[in-house]
Amino acid sequence: MPLSRTTTILLAVAALLGALLLLPSGQHAGQVDLPVISAVDPAAVTRIQLVRAGQTTVIERDGERWFLRQPLQAEADASSLRTLVQTFTKDVPIDLRIDQGNLEDYELDDSNNIGFELFTGGAEPAISMVMGKDLPGGSTILRLPGSDTVYRARLGGRHRFDREATEWRNRLLLDMDPTQVVGIGLVGPLGALTFTRELYATTDGDAAPQPTPWRLVSGGGFVPDQITLDMLATSLARIRASELHAPDFGSGWEAPEASAEVVLNDGSVLHLDLITAPDGDAALAKVQGRPDVFRIASTWLRRFQWGPLEFQDKTIFGFAREQVDSIVLEEGLHRVRIQQDLGSKMWRVVEPVVMDADLRKTLYTVNALSDLRALRVSEGSEPGAAGLDQPRSRFIVELIDGSSVMLEVGHAFQEEHQTDAVYAWANGRLPIYEIRAEAYTRLRQAFLKN
Repeated sequence: MPLSRTTTILLAVAALLGALLLLPSGQHAGQVDLPVISAVDPAAVTRIQLVRAGQTTVIERDGERWFLRQPLQAEADASSLRTLVQTFTKDVPIDLRIDQGNLEDYELDDSNNIGFELFTGGAEPAISMVMGKDLPGGSTILRLPGSDTVYRARLGGRHRFDREATEWRNRLLLDMDPTQVVGIGLVGPLGALTFTRELYATTDGDAAPQPTPWRLVSGGGFVPDQITLDMLATSLARIRASELHAPDFGSGWEAPEASAEVVLNDGSVLHLDLITAPDGDAALAKVQGRPDVFRIASTWLRRFQWGPLEFQDKTIFGFAREQVDSIVLEEGLHRVRIQQDLGSKMWRVVEPVVMDADLRKTLYTVNALSDLRALRVSEGSEPGAAGLDQPRSRFIVELIDGSSVMLEVGHAFQEEHQTDAVYAWANGRLPIYEIRAEAYTRLRQAFLKN
Protein backbone atom coordinates (compact mmCIF):
# COMPACT_ATOMS: atom_id res chain seq x y z
CA MET A 1 0.00 0.00 0.00
CA PRO A 2 1.52 3.38 -0.99
CA LEU A 3 2.15 5.82 1.91
CA SER A 4 0.04 8.93 2.14
CA ARG A 5 1.67 12.33 1.63
CA THR A 6 1.23 13.19 5.36
CA THR A 7 2.85 9.93 6.48
CA THR A 8 5.74 10.46 4.09
CA ILE A 9 6.36 13.98 5.45
CA LEU A 10 6.23 12.78 9.08
CA LEU A 11 8.65 9.97 8.36
CA ALA A 12 11.04 12.40 6.68
CA VAL A 13 10.92 14.80 9.64
CA ALA A 14 11.47 11.93 12.09
CA ALA A 15 14.43 10.72 10.08
CA LEU A 16 15.91 14.21 9.99
CA LEU A 17 15.55 14.71 13.74
CA GLY A 18 17.06 11.29 14.38
CA ALA A 19 20.03 12.19 12.22
CA LEU A 20 20.49 15.45 14.15
CA LEU A 21 20.86 13.51 17.38
CA LEU A 22 23.78 11.60 15.88
CA LEU A 23 25.64 14.77 14.99
CA PRO A 24 28.02 15.98 17.70
CA SER A 25 27.96 19.54 18.95
CA GLY A 26 30.52 21.93 17.50
CA GLN A 27 31.15 23.35 14.07
CA HIS A 28 31.09 21.11 11.01
CA ALA A 29 32.27 21.44 7.46
CA GLY A 30 30.29 24.19 5.83
CA GLN A 31 29.11 25.46 9.21
CA VAL A 32 32.03 27.78 10.06
CA ASP A 33 29.96 30.95 9.57
CA LEU A 34 27.37 30.10 12.22
CA PRO A 35 26.18 32.96 14.45
CA VAL A 36 26.88 33.12 18.19
CA ILE A 37 24.56 34.29 20.95
CA SER A 38 26.85 36.75 22.70
CA ALA A 39 27.34 36.73 26.48
CA VAL A 40 25.83 39.37 28.75
CA ASP A 41 26.78 40.62 32.19
CA PRO A 42 24.07 39.30 34.58
CA ALA A 43 24.28 42.48 36.64
CA ALA A 44 23.43 44.56 33.54
CA VAL A 45 20.19 42.72 32.68
CA THR A 46 17.19 45.01 33.18
CA ARG A 47 14.30 43.34 31.38
CA ILE A 48 13.18 40.00 29.94
CA GLN A 49 10.37 39.63 27.45
CA LEU A 50 8.76 36.32 26.48
CA VAL A 51 6.11 35.74 23.84
CA ARG A 52 4.23 32.45 24.14
CA ALA A 53 1.06 31.50 22.26
CA GLY A 54 0.54 35.15 21.37
CA GLN A 55 0.77 36.36 24.99
CA THR A 56 3.61 38.69 25.94
CA THR A 57 5.16 38.47 29.40
CA VAL A 58 7.35 41.35 30.53
CA ILE A 59 9.58 41.02 33.60
CA GLU A 60 11.73 43.89 34.87
CA ARG A 61 14.52 44.03 37.39
CA ASP A 62 14.66 46.48 40.30
CA GLY A 63 17.90 46.02 42.23
CA GLU A 64 18.05 42.37 43.30
CA ARG A 65 14.30 41.89 42.85
CA TRP A 66 12.27 41.12 39.74
CA PHE A 67 8.71 42.18 38.97
CA LEU A 68 6.11 41.08 36.44
CA ARG A 69 4.83 44.12 34.52
CA GLN A 70 2.69 42.44 31.83
CA PRO A 71 0.11 40.84 31.67
CA LEU A 72 -0.09 41.18 35.48
CA GLN A 73 1.59 43.15 38.23
CA ALA A 74 3.36 40.98 40.82
CA GLU A 75 6.75 40.14 42.25
CA ALA A 76 8.58 37.61 40.09
CA ASP A 77 10.60 34.51 40.97
CA ALA A 78 14.12 35.92 41.31
CA SER A 79 15.72 32.49 41.74
CA SER A 80 14.35 31.11 38.46
CA LEU A 81 15.23 34.31 36.62
CA ARG A 82 18.80 34.33 37.93
CA THR A 83 19.17 30.75 36.68
CA LEU A 84 17.78 31.77 33.28
CA VAL A 85 20.17 34.71 32.95
CA GLN A 86 23.14 32.52 33.95
CA THR A 87 22.63 30.64 30.67
CA PHE A 88 24.02 33.67 28.84
CA THR A 89 26.99 34.61 31.02
CA LYS A 90 29.16 32.96 28.36
CA ASP A 91 28.80 32.96 24.59
CA VAL A 92 26.30 30.34 23.44
CA PRO A 93 27.53 28.90 20.14
CA ILE A 94 25.00 27.84 17.55
CA ASP A 95 26.49 24.51 16.55
CA LEU A 96 24.44 23.46 13.51
CA ARG A 97 22.38 24.90 10.67
CA ILE A 98 19.51 22.46 10.19
CA ASP A 99 17.09 23.76 7.59
CA GLN A 100 15.60 26.75 5.80
CA GLY A 101 11.88 27.29 6.32
CA ASN A 102 9.54 24.39 7.23
CA LEU A 103 9.06 26.11 10.60
CA GLU A 104 6.05 24.05 11.64
CA ASP A 105 8.15 20.89 11.56
CA TYR A 106 10.33 22.30 14.35
CA GLU A 107 7.62 24.11 16.38
CA LEU A 108 9.12 27.40 15.25
CA ASP A 109 5.89 28.72 13.77
CA ASP A 110 3.94 31.44 15.57
CA SER A 111 1.43 29.05 17.13
CA ASN A 112 4.11 26.89 18.81
CA ASN A 113 7.28 28.89 19.31
CA ILE A 114 8.56 30.92 22.25
CA GLY A 115 10.02 34.36 21.60
CA PHE A 116 12.76 35.48 23.98
CA GLU A 117 14.35 38.91 24.35
CA LEU A 118 16.82 40.04 27.00
CA PHE A 119 17.61 43.74 27.54
CA THR A 120 20.56 45.39 29.25
CA GLY A 121 19.23 48.93 29.39
CA GLY A 122 19.07 49.87 25.73
CA ALA A 123 16.05 50.15 23.49
CA GLU A 124 17.17 47.12 21.47
CA PRO A 125 17.52 43.67 23.03
CA ALA A 126 21.01 42.33 23.75
CA ILE A 127 19.70 38.82 22.96
CA SER A 128 16.76 37.97 20.74
CA MET A 129 15.69 34.56 19.42
CA VAL A 130 12.75 32.28 18.77
CA MET A 131 12.79 28.77 20.28
CA GLY A 132 11.21 25.63 18.92
CA LYS A 133 11.28 22.04 20.13
CA ASP A 134 13.95 20.36 22.26
CA LEU A 135 16.10 17.51 21.09
CA PRO A 136 17.10 14.69 23.45
CA GLY A 137 20.55 15.37 24.82
CA GLY A 138 19.98 18.99 25.85
CA SER A 139 19.85 20.86 22.52
CA THR A 140 17.08 23.20 21.40
CA ILE A 141 16.03 24.20 17.89
CA LEU A 142 15.84 27.96 17.29
CA ARG A 143 15.80 30.71 14.72
CA LEU A 144 16.84 34.34 14.85
CA PRO A 145 14.31 37.17 14.41
CA GLY A 146 13.53 38.05 10.81
CA SER A 147 15.02 34.81 9.53
CA ASP A 148 13.58 31.41 8.68
CA THR A 149 16.94 29.60 9.00
CA VAL A 150 16.68 26.77 11.53
CA TYR A 151 19.58 26.23 13.96
CA ARG A 152 20.55 24.02 16.88
CA ALA A 153 22.10 25.21 20.18
CA ARG A 154 22.36 24.26 23.84
CA LEU A 155 20.11 26.53 25.92
CA GLY A 156 19.36 24.30 28.88
CA GLY A 157 15.96 23.22 27.60
CA ARG A 158 12.82 24.94 26.33
CA HIS A 159 11.01 24.17 29.62
CA ARG A 160 12.98 26.92 31.38
CA PHE A 161 11.32 29.53 29.12
CA ASP A 162 7.98 27.79 28.50
CA ARG A 163 5.80 29.15 31.32
CA GLU A 164 2.52 30.91 31.71
CA ALA A 165 2.88 34.44 33.07
CA THR A 166 1.48 33.35 36.44
CA GLU A 167 4.20 30.68 36.73
CA TRP A 168 6.84 33.42 36.87
CA ARG A 169 5.36 34.79 40.09
CA ASN A 170 7.49 34.68 43.20
CA ARG A 171 6.77 31.49 45.14
CA LEU A 172 9.41 32.08 47.78
CA LEU A 173 7.55 32.94 50.97
CA LEU A 174 10.29 34.87 52.77
CA ASP A 175 12.71 37.08 50.90
CA MET A 176 15.57 36.96 53.38
CA ASP A 177 19.17 36.02 54.03
CA PRO A 178 19.26 33.29 56.74
CA THR A 179 22.55 34.64 58.09
CA GLN A 180 20.67 37.83 59.02
CA VAL A 181 18.07 36.05 61.18
CA VAL A 182 18.45 37.09 64.82
CA GLY A 183 15.10 35.93 66.20
CA ILE A 184 12.64 33.08 65.69
CA GLY A 185 9.30 32.79 67.46
CA LEU A 186 6.87 29.89 67.12
CA VAL A 187 3.31 29.61 68.41
CA GLY A 188 1.53 26.25 68.28
CA PRO A 189 -0.66 23.93 70.33
CA LEU A 190 2.21 23.25 72.79
CA GLY A 191 2.67 26.94 73.53
CA ALA A 192 5.06 29.66 72.44
CA LEU A 193 8.83 29.49 72.02
CA THR A 194 11.12 32.42 71.32
CA PHE A 195 14.82 32.22 70.44
CA THR A 196 17.28 35.00 69.78
CA ARG A 197 20.92 35.64 68.92
CA GLU A 198 23.11 38.61 68.03
CA LEU A 199 25.47 39.35 65.17
CA TYR A 200 28.84 40.89 66.01
CA ALA A 201 31.58 42.34 63.85
CA THR A 202 34.87 40.44 63.73
CA THR A 203 38.33 41.96 64.02
CA ASP A 204 38.67 41.39 60.28
CA GLY A 205 36.76 44.34 58.90
CA ASP A 206 36.09 42.57 55.60
CA ALA A 207 34.57 39.45 57.18
CA ALA A 208 30.83 39.00 57.54
CA PRO A 209 29.37 39.52 61.02
CA GLN A 210 29.36 36.34 63.10
CA PRO A 211 26.41 35.09 65.18
CA THR A 212 26.41 34.39 68.89
CA PRO A 213 24.81 31.10 70.02
CA TRP A 214 21.02 30.93 70.09
CA ARG A 215 19.39 31.70 73.44
CA LEU A 216 15.96 30.71 74.68
CA VAL A 217 14.00 33.84 75.59
CA SER A 218 10.66 32.28 76.51
CA GLY A 219 9.00 28.88 76.54
CA GLY A 220 10.92 26.87 79.15
CA GLY A 221 14.24 26.48 80.86
CA PHE A 222 16.30 24.32 78.50
CA VAL A 223 19.49 24.79 76.49
CA PRO A 224 18.52 25.24 72.81
CA ASP A 225 20.03 23.07 70.10
CA GLN A 226 22.21 25.26 67.88
CA ILE A 227 22.16 23.00 64.82
CA THR A 228 18.36 22.64 64.86
CA LEU A 229 17.86 26.41 65.01
CA ASP A 230 20.50 27.12 62.34
CA MET A 231 18.81 24.61 60.04
CA LEU A 232 15.39 26.11 60.78
CA ALA A 233 16.59 29.62 59.88
CA THR A 234 18.07 28.31 56.62
CA SER A 235 14.96 26.29 55.78
CA LEU A 236 12.65 29.24 56.43
CA ALA A 237 14.54 31.24 53.81
CA ARG A 238 13.92 28.48 51.24
CA ILE A 239 10.21 27.74 51.68
CA ARG A 240 8.63 27.69 48.24
CA ALA A 241 4.97 27.32 47.42
CA SER A 242 3.78 24.62 45.05
CA GLU A 243 0.71 26.73 44.24
CA LEU A 244 -0.58 30.26 44.80
CA HIS A 245 -4.19 30.87 45.80
CA ALA A 246 -6.47 33.88 46.12
CA PRO A 247 -6.38 35.87 49.40
CA ASP A 248 -9.67 34.38 50.64
CA PHE A 249 -8.70 30.74 50.00
CA GLY A 250 -8.95 28.37 52.96
CA SER A 251 -10.76 28.74 56.26
CA GLY A 252 -9.53 29.19 59.81
CA TRP A 253 -7.25 32.16 59.33
CA GLU A 254 -8.82 33.94 62.30
CA ALA A 255 -7.30 31.25 64.56
CA PRO A 256 -4.30 29.75 62.70
CA GLU A 257 -3.03 26.33 63.74
CA ALA A 258 0.53 27.64 63.99
CA SER A 259 2.40 30.90 63.52
CA ALA A 260 6.02 31.93 63.11
CA GLU A 261 7.78 35.24 63.46
CA VAL A 262 11.26 35.88 62.06
CA VAL A 263 13.30 38.89 63.14
CA LEU A 264 16.14 40.14 60.93
CA ASN A 265 19.22 42.05 61.94
CA ASP A 266 17.91 45.27 60.36
CA GLY A 267 14.91 45.20 62.71
CA SER A 268 12.36 43.99 60.15
CA VAL A 269 9.89 41.29 61.21
CA LEU A 270 8.36 38.61 58.96
CA HIS A 271 5.16 36.93 60.16
CA LEU A 272 3.58 33.71 58.86
CA ASP A 273 0.30 31.97 59.75
CA LEU A 274 -0.39 28.34 58.82
CA ILE A 275 -3.52 26.21 58.53
CA THR A 276 -4.27 22.81 57.00
CA ALA A 277 -5.28 22.85 53.32
CA PRO A 278 -8.90 21.86 52.56
CA ASP A 279 -7.79 18.56 51.02
CA GLY A 280 -5.66 17.73 54.07
CA ASP A 281 -2.62 16.92 51.94
CA ALA A 282 -0.71 20.17 52.46
CA ALA A 283 -0.53 23.33 54.53
CA LEU A 284 -1.59 26.84 53.59
CA ALA A 285 0.46 29.85 54.62
CA LYS A 286 -0.11 33.59 54.70
CA VAL A 287 2.74 36.07 54.95
CA GLN A 288 1.92 39.37 56.57
CA GLY A 289 1.99 42.13 53.95
CA ARG A 290 1.47 39.80 50.97
CA PRO A 291 -2.00 39.10 49.58
CA ASP A 292 -1.56 35.54 48.31
CA VAL A 293 -2.19 32.25 50.07
CA PHE A 294 0.71 29.84 49.57
CA ARG A 295 0.35 26.07 49.39
CA ILE A 296 3.36 24.40 51.04
CA ALA A 297 4.30 20.96 52.35
CA SER A 298 2.35 19.76 55.39
CA THR A 299 5.67 19.05 57.14
CA TRP A 300 5.98 22.80 57.69
CA LEU A 301 2.84 22.84 59.79
CA ARG A 302 4.24 20.06 61.98
CA ARG A 303 7.55 21.89 62.28
CA PHE A 304 5.87 25.12 63.38
CA GLN A 305 4.02 23.09 66.01
CA TRP A 306 7.18 21.63 67.54
CA GLY A 307 7.40 21.81 71.30
CA PRO A 308 10.41 22.30 73.62
CA LEU A 309 11.71 18.73 73.22
CA GLU A 310 12.43 19.23 69.54
CA PHE A 311 14.57 22.28 70.31
CA GLN A 312 16.38 20.95 73.37
CA ASP A 313 20.12 20.44 72.88
CA LYS A 314 20.68 17.06 71.19
CA THR A 315 24.44 17.02 71.63
CA ILE A 316 25.48 13.88 73.50
CA PHE A 317 29.27 14.13 73.10
CA GLY A 318 31.60 16.79 71.80
CA PHE A 319 35.28 15.89 72.09
CA ALA A 320 38.21 16.03 69.67
CA ARG A 321 38.61 12.69 67.92
CA GLU A 322 42.40 13.25 67.88
CA GLN A 323 42.32 12.93 71.68
CA VAL A 324 40.91 9.39 71.66
CA ASP A 325 43.23 6.75 73.10
CA SER A 326 40.89 3.75 73.01
CA ILE A 327 37.24 2.75 72.70
CA VAL A 328 35.59 -0.14 74.52
CA LEU A 329 32.36 -2.02 73.88
CA GLU A 330 30.85 -4.01 76.73
CA GLU A 331 27.84 -6.25 76.15
CA GLY A 332 27.07 -8.64 79.01
CA LEU A 333 30.24 -10.63 79.73
CA HIS A 334 31.81 -9.68 76.41
CA ARG A 335 34.32 -6.82 76.26
CA VAL A 336 36.27 -5.58 73.22
CA ARG A 337 38.85 -2.79 73.44
CA ILE A 338 40.37 -1.07 70.42
CA GLN A 339 43.38 1.19 70.95
CA GLN A 340 45.24 3.64 68.77
CA ASP A 341 49.01 3.48 68.31
CA LEU A 342 49.83 7.17 68.74
CA GLY A 343 52.99 6.78 66.68
CA SER A 344 51.58 5.05 63.59
CA LYS A 345 47.96 6.24 64.06
CA MET A 346 46.85 2.66 63.43
CA TRP A 347 44.16 0.94 65.48
CA ARG A 348 44.38 -2.56 66.95
CA VAL A 349 42.11 -4.78 68.99
CA VAL A 350 44.01 -5.20 72.28
CA GLU A 351 41.32 -7.05 74.22
CA PRO A 352 40.38 -9.91 74.32
CA VAL A 353 43.08 -10.81 71.77
CA VAL A 354 45.60 -8.72 69.88
CA MET A 355 44.63 -8.35 66.23
CA ASP A 356 44.30 -5.65 63.57
CA ALA A 357 41.07 -3.68 63.63
CA ASP A 358 39.02 -2.71 60.59
CA LEU A 359 40.37 0.81 60.10
CA ARG A 360 37.39 2.17 58.17
CA LYS A 361 34.82 0.91 60.69
CA THR A 362 36.92 2.02 63.65
CA LEU A 363 37.36 5.54 62.30
CA TYR A 364 33.62 5.75 61.70
CA THR A 365 32.93 4.79 65.34
CA VAL A 366 35.49 7.28 66.68
CA ASN A 367 34.18 10.11 64.48
CA ALA A 368 30.53 9.32 65.20
CA LEU A 369 31.04 9.20 68.96
CA SER A 370 33.09 12.41 69.01
CA ASP A 371 30.11 14.52 67.91
CA LEU A 372 27.23 12.17 68.65
CA ARG A 373 23.77 13.70 68.40
CA ALA A 374 20.35 12.32 69.29
CA LEU A 375 17.13 12.31 67.34
CA ARG A 376 15.61 14.08 70.32
CA VAL A 377 15.52 14.16 74.10
CA SER A 378 13.07 11.53 75.33
CA GLU A 379 9.99 12.86 77.08
CA GLY A 380 9.13 11.40 80.48
CA SER A 381 11.22 8.23 80.11
CA GLU A 382 12.59 6.58 83.25
CA PRO A 383 15.94 4.71 83.20
CA GLY A 384 14.32 1.40 84.20
CA ALA A 385 11.56 1.58 81.60
CA ALA A 386 14.12 2.59 78.94
CA GLY A 387 16.31 -0.43 79.77
CA LEU A 388 19.19 1.69 81.03
CA ASP A 389 19.36 0.07 84.49
CA GLN A 390 20.69 -2.99 82.68
CA PRO A 391 21.99 -1.59 79.36
CA ARG A 392 22.37 -3.87 76.36
CA SER A 393 25.55 -2.06 75.27
CA ARG A 394 28.09 0.24 76.88
CA PHE A 395 30.58 2.29 74.83
CA ILE A 396 33.50 3.76 76.78
CA VAL A 397 35.77 6.31 75.14
CA GLU A 398 39.12 6.73 76.93
CA LEU A 399 40.92 9.97 76.12
CA ILE A 400 44.64 10.68 76.07
CA ASP A 401 44.36 13.02 79.09
CA GLY A 402 43.05 10.14 81.21
CA SER A 403 39.38 11.17 81.23
CA SER A 404 36.59 9.12 79.67
CA VAL A 405 33.00 9.33 78.52
CA MET A 406 30.42 6.57 78.40
CA LEU A 407 27.33 5.88 76.29
CA GLU A 408 24.86 3.27 77.53
CA VAL A 409 22.15 1.90 75.24
CA GLY A 410 18.85 0.45 76.41
CA HIS A 411 15.66 -0.81 74.81
CA ALA A 412 14.80 -0.55 71.13
CA PHE A 413 11.48 0.98 70.07
CA GLN A 414 9.75 2.59 67.09
CA GLU A 415 9.14 6.31 67.44
CA GLU A 416 6.05 8.11 66.18
CA HIS A 417 7.37 8.69 62.64
CA GLN A 418 8.02 4.94 62.23
CA THR A 419 11.76 5.35 62.78
CA ASP A 420 13.51 2.49 64.59
CA ALA A 421 15.35 3.91 67.58
CA VAL A 422 17.01 3.04 70.89
CA TYR A 423 17.15 4.76 74.25
CA ALA A 424 20.54 5.93 75.51
CA TRP A 425 22.17 8.21 78.04
CA ALA A 426 25.65 9.59 78.64
CA ASN A 427 27.77 8.89 81.72
CA GLY A 428 24.84 7.32 83.56
CA ARG A 429 23.00 10.62 83.91
CA LEU A 430 19.79 12.18 82.64
CA PRO A 431 18.56 13.22 80.15
CA ILE A 432 17.60 10.10 78.23
CA TYR A 433 18.07 10.41 74.48
CA GLU A 434 16.54 8.73 71.45
CA ILE A 435 19.09 7.55 68.88
CA ARG A 436 18.46 6.04 65.47
CA ALA A 437 18.81 2.25 65.60
CA GLU A 438 20.78 2.39 62.36
CA ALA A 439 23.39 4.68 63.95
CA TYR A 440 23.69 2.37 66.98
CA THR A 441 24.22 -0.64 64.69
CA ARG A 442 27.02 1.15 62.83
CA LEU A 443 28.72 2.11 66.10
CA ARG A 444 28.99 -1.58 66.99
CA GLN A 445 30.46 -2.71 63.65
CA ALA A 446 34.04 -1.82 64.57
CA PHE A 447 33.91 -4.39 67.37
CA LEU A 448 32.44 -7.27 65.38
CA LYS A 449 34.41 -9.95 63.59
CA ASN A 450 34.24 -9.88 59.80
